[in-house]
Amino acid sequence: MPSTPTRRSFLATLAGASAVGSAGCLDAARDAGVGYRPSNAQLAGDRSDWPSVRHNPSNTGFNPNTEGPSNPSIEWQTPIWASVTEAVVADGTVYLPMGDHLRAHDAATGEEHWRYSGREHSSFWQAPAVHDGEVYVTDEEPRVVALDPKTGAERWEAETDGDVRTPPTVATPFDDEVLVCVGTDNARLHAVSTRSETVVWTADTFTPASQAPAVSGQQLSVYVATHGGEVYGFDVEEGEPLWRTKLTTWAQSPPVLSARHLYISGFGDDLFALNPKRVGREEWDTEFGPGVGAVTSAGGSTFVASDGGLTALDTHDGSEWWHVPLTGRVTGAPAVSRDTVYVGDENGILHAVKRRAGLDAGPMRLESKRWTLDLGQPIRGRIAVADGTVYVPTSGNKNEDEDGHLYAIR
Repeated sequence: MPSTPTRRSFLATLAGASAVGSAGCLDAARDAGVGYRPSNAQLAGDRSDWPSVRHNPSNTGFNPNTEGPSNPSIEWQTPIWASVTEAVVADGTVYLPMGDHLRAHDAATGEEHWRYSGREHSSFWQAPAVHDGEVYVTDEEPRVVALDPKTGAERWEAETDGDVRTPPTVATPFDDEVLVCVGTDNARLHAVSTRSETVVWTADTFTPASQAPAVSGQQLSVYVATHGGEVYGFDVEEGEPLWRTKLTTWAQSPPVLSARHLYISGFGDDLFALNPKRVGREEWDTEFGPGVGAVTSAGGSTFVASDGGLTALDTHDGSEWWHVPLTGRVTGAPAVSRDTVYVGDENGILHAVKRRAGLDAGPMRLESKRWTLDLGQPIRGRIAVADGTVYVPTSGNKNEDEDGHLYAIR
């Protein structure tokens, strides 16, 4: 695989450090330019759709290139199973993992285009990633599959040495190379080259990765959180280990890479802020009480949804900047557009909150919401906002054999 002189110098320097987390690694990182911090908008990229889990390879959940509706209404809806945790939207198509198949719908009308069922024992619990005219799919089999986005036909597959358990994350370390990063049940991170259609490197983790990997904005590093509570940083080009940090709990949502921190939402009530430029050193840990949800990072702000509502944090120390109470328990992940944070609760209410709600004067809590919409079913999945539309998965009542729905709201 080709590499640049800068990358070679970086890896050579790292190889000279005998222990992960040493001062030598810090010096090497600084010399290689790893200290450069892209903005959250740069991490988000220039796409106005939502082509992967949490919108982009850094898992920020921030789409600065679109804004949602000001007077919301349901444009279309389609029944879904409880397996749908997040819709992916790319190039006018909505992709839904439905448990026993992957489904593609027209983003404008909701019309179903195609279904992909994979192998006999394939399971589709993870959202795909769409990049440069291909749909990358994991189906809990030992492989990564590339599909034609128009027909759902298989183009190629790459075998892995374990069943894939994470959504795919796309990295582009070179102009002519795309890597699809996935974690497998045998505690390995795999990088699949879309050019050679094979695994080009693997990296060991102590326990299996539990969520989608996150890739840095400079495409230098890939980060994974595991079931055992470890967080790893690897070189994205060759899979060389950069650092490992042990947390007191395991991640319950994808790691989120901001301009300053790598955020890990722990199982229970902890949010951890690690410094990926300082070998994963923990900079602060904030307790939210039961029900801390996924983290979203947008434009220098960090938003956390929990049982108590939506909170914006000071990124320097994790202290509260502002807080907006919600009507019900929050278990899903918010999504952020240019000016609005969208979050749903288990009472079925979708809330649109001003992104800079804390700047309002006086009793801003009364004026912080742009609007609310009652969808009538619990909102437990991850919200997506793409091309002016908010996509919200809801859960039905299993006892009453009731389906959930994906709502397209404009």
